[in-house]
Amino acid sequence: MTPSLYTAARLVAQRLLGSEGGGTDRGVGHGELVAASGLRRPTVHRLLTALLHNGFVEQNQRTQRYHLGPESHVLGVLAARRFGIHRLSLPSLAKLGRLSSDAAFPTAR
Repeated sequence: MTPSLYTAARLVAQRLLGSEGGGTDRGVGHGELVAASGLRRPTVHRLLTALLHNGFVEQNQRTQRYHLGPESHVLGVLAARRFGIHRLSLPSLAKLGRLSSDAAFPTAR
């Protein structure tokens, strides 16, 4: 990934995930990404189009703002296997299941 593409991808993720204060409910506008990235409007449009066509972002047709798409959720689920509480809790859950002769599942709120 080129540095500008990497920067743009990171910026889209930060804005959509809310680390810049917007949050996923609000979404992010095309113009906001242009201003924050320093990239030209057509470049941001091409990046968003690629993310949109691959399911990583969705666009609200009423507001024209972008939100995380279902493929972003899939990536998060896959990453959680390596970094999340599930990995840390598996040994204890397996032991609990053996001792109770029942299934044990982690639940997070």
